[in-house]
Amino acid sequence: MSEKTSGRPGRRLVPATKVWKQRYGVCARTGSRWQKDPRLEFPSPLIINNRQYFYEDQLELWERKRAARKA
Repeated sequence: MSEKTSGRPGRRLVPATKVWKQRYGVCARTGSRWQKDPRLEFPSPLIINNRQYFYEDQLELWERKRAARKA
């Protein structure tokens, strides 16, 4: 499935399967654990027809915050 736009410029939706496998190189179970761990502050998904999607800009913000903590 290709990425979708949410109707607002610059806000792309990325399917959870792409987020876990392609973006972070982890399995869906690991992604589920990340979502449940409040210490990680992983972005909440948008649910459409029982499928999870993430806003790309929220993922990028989360990545920047994580990188800043490690520095």
